[in-house]
Amino acid sequence: MATLGIDGLVSGLDTTALIASLMKAEAIPQTRLKATLGSTQRSVTVLQSLNTKMANLAAAAAKLAAPATWTSAKATASSDAVTVTAGPAAQPGSLTFAVKTLASAKSVVSSATFTSTDQAMSGYPIQIRNAAGVVTASVTPVDGSLSAVVAAINSAANSGVRAVAVQVSPGTYRLQVSSTTTGVAGGFTVSGLTGAGTLDTVTPASDALLHVGPAAGGYDVTSPTNTVQGLLPDVTLRLSKVADLVTVDVQSDPAATADVVQAMVDAANAVLKEIKSQTTSGVAAADGTRTGVGPLAGDSLLRRLAGQVVETVATAIGGKSAASAGLSSTRDGTLVLDRTVLLSQLNAAPDVVRSLLSPTAPGADGVAGRLTKIAKESTDSVSGSLTGAIGARTSTINDLSGRIEDWDRRLATRRSALQGTYSALEVSLSRLKNQSSWLSGQIAGLA
Repeated sequence: MATLGIDGLVSGLDTTALIASLMKAEAIPQTRLKATLGSTQRSVTVLQSLNTKMANLAAAAAKLAAPATWTSAKATASSDAVTVTAGPAAQPGSLTFAVKTLASAKSVVSSATFTSTDQAMSGYPIQIRNAAGVVTASVTPVDGSLSAVVAAINSAANSGVRAVAVQVSPGTYRLQVSSTTTGVAGGFTVSGLTGAGTLDTVTPASDALLHVGPAAGGYDVTSPTNTVQGLLPDVTLRLSKVADLVTVDVQSDPAATADVVQAMVDAANAVLKEIKSQTTSGVAAADGTRTGVGPLAGDSLLRRLAGQVVETVATAIGGKSAASAGLSSTRDGTLVLDRTVLLSQLNAAPDVVRSLLSPTAPGADGVAGRLTKIAKESTDSVSGSLTGAIGARTSTINDLSGRIEDWDRRLATRRSALQGTYSALEVSLSRLKNQSSWLSGQIAGLA
């Protein structure tokens, strides 16, 4: 709010600057509170960021502990006619087969043609039966037009078919009805459309057919869709075209496991980097001051967390070092993964690697378990060390904000009082000046 200038018209004093100087001195305690508030807010931001990184570490460690991580498999196909994916339960193996036919949805088209979609048809009600001959829908169009027939068929729930008026040439239409599902079980028949002529098959209802083994022997595998599951454990085949001699090969995928280990190491290093940058004591200058001091310099909680994270790989597990699996710590307080060593050990002794990083035995310890425990103990919503530190500082921020607001009111009152004092001073000086002028006039008259 703007204030009326009261710079001394009589006294000649710069009262605005004088009051500002006095108020600056009066506000020193509030200025200190504001500085404390700012540093506390910065520390809360840092702790919240670190809390997020610790939660990410917990998630990365939990993924490494998941059984699926240690049974990762990759599948390949020798032909682009088949796309293959392997799930966590897939087992190494190989299978050769031929794709004889693809699954298709039945589609029929009317032999009769129509000059427009408004042209009338005959023969109602329309009945649709599934492959087993069971009536799935019986509909009567609002009128006899081709468009009404299409709308009526498409409005029938659970009919298993869809209809469309196809323009086969300018001004010439046909009615096409297609199954909504592929496979022999998706077959259907339509009756009651005598005005459509015959319904000729465009594509038949057929299952996908694979033949495993030699042409003169072996066995067949059928699927109602072009996605074949269960032929190999937890392996999905997606067929796109007919082909001979397609070989699907499923192998263990240690690289996928190594990726998960690397993700956990990256998450741990993100925590360590954050702690290091926020707790740095800065660089000493020639005048004795320090620059680049972190907002949580010297914080014991953060330094303890960093030490715990590094110790997860520095401490032996079951008498063995994590370094034997390629995981170690450096002098600057970060974790390092030698991927070559890890992959070598995963191929040679996967059970040994798992016993170090994520053992399955009850009560057994491992790097992933240790990191999960550290992360959860710090981020727990009730008892977490980081959560508690954030809560304590948040309470301090609320207290400081209240005290600063009190000071705002106190300083406003003080400013108003000073302005009143100096205004009164000017008035008094003005009166004295007037009196002086009168006396000078009187004295001059006596002379």
